[in-house]
Amino acid sequence: MTIEVLANADAVARRAGTMIAAEARAAAAARGRFIMAVSGGPFLKRKQLSAAKSASSIAPKTAFGIRFRNLVVRLMRRLPFVVDFFIGRELRAQVALPDYGF
Repeated sequence: MTIEVLANADAVARRAGTMIAAEARAAAAARGRFIMAVSGGPFLKRKQLSAAKSASSIAPKTAFGIRFRNLVVRLMRRLPFVVDFFIGRELRAQVALPDYGF
């Protein structure tokens, strides 16, 4: 095991990105895919719970449900406030990510 001490959080993020990119390239070359799980803490947990609540509207069980879902999707494209009403603000995220230059 190698332990590295880096100057600041930006340096840590850059090093982590480099390591993850190398693993992703190696996995994609060897198996044709790369799968990664990331813990996002309470922020991500809220998003997952919101998505679970809306899962039945994404894959409805009845013909009426499918028609209603399609109508809502068309409305969401034209009227942004429909998104807030039917999906809620929990699934929307405004996260600014730095450009690490990878």
